[in-house]
Amino acid sequence: YADAIIDKCAELGIHIIPIWDNRYPSKLREMSDAPVVLYALGNIDLLRNKSIAIIGTRKSSHLGEQIARKVGNYFAQNYSICNGLVAGIDKASILIDENDVHSRVIGVLSGGLNYTKCVSAVSRDLAELVIKKGGLLISPFEPNFKEDSFSGSKASKIQAGLSSALILIESSIDGGSKYTIKSFAKLNRVIGVINFPSNGRDPLVKATFLS
Repeated sequence: YADAIIDKCAELGIHIIPIWDNRYPSKLREMSDAPVVLYALGNIDLLRNKSIAIIGTRKSSHLGEQIARKVGNYFAQNYSICNGLVAGIDKASILIDENDVHSRVIGVLSGGLNYTKCVSAVSRDLAELVIKKGGLLISPFEPNFKEDSFSGSKASKIQAGLSSALILIESSIDGGSKYTIKSFAKLNRVIGVINFPSNGRDPLVKATFLS
């Protein structure tokens, strides 16, 4: 079984990075439940870059997407942007336009890196753009693992572990961003929240996440 995984990685150009490897991100090692193995596709030099997680709801408002794009444009000048490459805020934060993304993006997938078969259509299309722009895709799952309702929370922990800071743009109280926030809050790193009550979402999201 292990040999089959190794062969598939070799076929697709996927790097297998165990936790004792010097390429394994030191920030991710700080997590108590850091994955023992990372799978990486693309520019692995980005694992040495400082990165910022920009995250939020998949059901984003137009205003939220505008803010995400401006925040992404600003931080992409000096940092890698790290998120889950899903619809909504994640997508808006890495786009330059509908057919182009920022360079140095690190996308953490909730499925395997044989992404044309393993993740949603939105994630697949964004992953293609990230690779074409010299970015990096990361997954804790073997190449042919298909994302499911539980895999997203594990990917969220990796987003948190890789990032020097985190910015939450827009989310409901019970949105999926809570998994990334919860993991990140244990690491004593900078958390930023853009809170705009006029967007119709619960204005207490900031206080709830940071309490």
